[in-house]
Amino acid sequence: MSEASVLVVEYEPELATLYEQFLYDRYDVTVVSTVEAAVETVSSSFDAVLLDRRLPAGAGREVLTPVRSSVPDRRRAGGTAADPHYDIL
Repeated sequence: MSEASVLVVEYEPELATLYEQFLYDRYDVTVVSTVEAAVETVSSSFDAVLLDRRLPAGAGREVLTPVRSSVPDRRRAGGTAADPHYDIL
């Protein structure tokens, strides 16, 4: 297991599991599925955040402000099944 850590914010269980399985051998992985859980968890020390742009109880962008303020140089990646021209972060 690596010392590097990744926070995965994804509400679709199959996709969250896929990300976790892909990353597990190289990183410490934490998975959350809501904006509220992500905002609470992001204050922890993570080296990277993999963020779904569209979550059931809010938008992924609601997580970005706490991510940016807690560790400004933290790596972030976003993804979604939504139209790429809609609600760009």
